[in-house]
Amino acid sequence: MVFELSPTSNGGWTYKVLYVFKSYQDGAYPAGPMIFDSMGNLYGMTSVSCGTVFQLTPAGGEWTKTTIYDFGMGSDGCEPQGGLVFDASGNLYGATRSGGTDGFGTVFELKPSVGGDWTESVIHSFAGAGSDGAYPLAGLAADAAGNFYGTTVWGGTGNVGSVYELSPSSDGTWTESVLYSFSANVAIPKSKLWVDASGNLFGTASDDGENGPGAAFELTKNSQGAWQQTVLHIFGGKRDGERPFSDLFQDANGSLYGTTYIGGQGGAGTVYKLTPNSGGGWSFETLNSFSGKDGNAPYDGVVYVGANFGTLYALDATSGAQLWSAHLIHYGNSPAVANGVVYVTSNQELYALNARTGAKLWVYKNNPVSDFLVYPAVSNGMLYVGDSSYYQLAFGLK
Repeated sequence: MVFELSPTSNGGWTYKVLYVFKSYQDGAYPAGPMIFDSMGNLYGMTSVSCGTVFQLTPAGGEWTKTTIYDFGMGSDGCEPQGGLVFDASGNLYGATRSGGTDGFGTVFELKPSVGGDWTESVIHSFAGAGSDGAYPLAGLAADAAGNFYGTTVWGGTGNVGSVYELSPSSDGTWTESVLYSFSANVAIPKSKLWVDASGNLFGTASDDGENGPGAAFELTKNSQGAWQQTVLHIFGGKRDGERPFSDLFQDANGSLYGTTYIGGQGGAGTVYKLTPNSGGGWSFETLNSFSGKDGNAPYDGVVYVGANFGTLYALDATSGAQLWSAHLIHYGNSPAVANGVVYVTSNQELYALNARTGAKLWVYKNNPVSDFLVYPAVSNGMLYVGDSSYYQLAFGLK
């Protein structure tokens, strides 16, 4: 669904549905923010199957949807993510998190023609670990010269993400350069970069070391032309938020704003502000902590309760006494319990825990860009779980 929120004179907001997707063939699961062109048309992407790029045109108070490109199952890209961006000529650009020559994702261009058709071309196909990045989840950021900047969640020399630049040539081709490869200290960037007036790059990483809650960073170019990273803030989970997946935005005074997916005092995420200090460094402020409700799953006199900052608790169902706790990357789904084993997902990992002690029996690591979104279920000796790439996984249980 595409909707509009309009401010009212009394300080409230009016909600209006602009378009409802009718079927998978029509497009489904909109991915990323939408953008306007100079004529007031809206553009966005869907990610079902391999995804589409669509246009919404207003007329007489109604909006008409047109699919301007339908991705195939191969080299043109698959699963567009992170939103679109226009260049000065009216061409659209975006990224797909998979597909391409090697299956690691693409950056694509859509050129409009006089008749209203659009032509897609891949301007870069990611090659994977080592010399290139892999799996771009974020949209593109542009500088004043027409260069694009983006991030990948995998690849680079450390296999934990990269920052890349795409520069146009006069003949219409593009050159990709990996500007920075992340290490285990700050890793897996999932948000769009912000480019300031001086050409510095700001972003967030969803991990800051071994299963850490994330960090905000800045990349600046030194006198030798190399890019250097400065960590602006490391998140502390319950204290100030965890998993900063959202894009950063900068105000006229240079302060940065963003959100965290979970954490904060209420466990359900935060809104934060980073302000540059006159003497150097940055000051962090939590503007709001959202509140949320934890799930629970009773089994054999034990209640299993997950906290959004990454811990699963086993409580006695009668007294409420804590029996054990297990720290995961990010607990988000209700567990399934069968035959003395607790099965629970956390980001891209599926855990099997001893139901009596909480000890980890085994861990299954999924594709690095596919989070487990569907609650695990056990039936007839099989464990079932679904991920964000629309795959249903089945495991035989002994």
